[in-house]
Amino acid sequence: MTAGLKHRLRVEPYPYQREGIAYGLDKKRLIIGDEPGLGKTLQSIGIVDTADAYPCLVISPSSLKINWQREFEKFTDKKALVLDNSTRTTWPYLLKMAMYHVAVVNYESLRKFFVWDIKGGKSFRLKDVVFCPHIRMFRSIIIDESHRVKDPAAQQTIFTKGITTGKEWIILLSGTPVVNRPEDLVAQLSIMGRLQEFGGRTKFMADYCTDPKDKKAEPAIPLSVLSDTLYANCMIRREKAKVLPQLPDKTR
Repeated sequence: MTAGLKHRLRVEPYPYQREGIAYGLDKKRLIIGDEPGLGKTLQSIGIVDTADAYPCLVISPSSLKINWQREFEKFTDKKALVLDNSTRTTWPYLLKMAMYHVAVVNYESLRKFFVWDIKGGKSFRLKDVVFCPHIRMFRSIIIDESHRVKDPAAQQTIFTKGITTGKEWIILLSGTPVVNRPEDLVAQLSIMGRLQEFGGRTKFMADYCTDPKDKKAEPAIPLSVLSDTLYANCMIRREKAKVLPQLPDKTR
């Protein structure tokens, strides 16, 4: 699968990173769940750039926005714009004119930049949110630290779901995609548009989740089956120990 991969990155990815890029190009909507330090950022940029899926929106923690801007401009010939108050009204124009190809926003600012109105009061659902029409221009979305949108009822999860709906390329990055709780995957699968592949939320919960009060309860379907299905359909995860031979010696 990786032999025919022709990328335009300014660096040559390690073999397992080429595998991740090729997997992403094949699946299009996926979770890269590699352990920290294995280059999930590079792989996601490689997928977007090789697919030429611009404009791209990166949703990340606030502390990582500048890092995403630097990484895109380091690995590709594209320019990235960090969304802040100075670009609140001009970012759609800057992207449409191809002055920038990537927009980077933090979770807490999704409402500020992409939501026009909310009709449901304090507790609202996705159908109550009126999104800015400019979100249609994004061809790809990268969601960094995607375990931050594991709560289906949280505002940031609802906004993220609305922004990603209908997108061809959706890449979730998380070193901890499942924290021993399969229900943590429900919102992430929904954001990728893949929850129906598991029969929808109700069936997923019935098949793989147990009553938290019953410590000895076993899920109706073994979690090994869930794991196999995820790896086959939409998730790639490598451990550092297994790819260590591909990595260079540590430098100080």
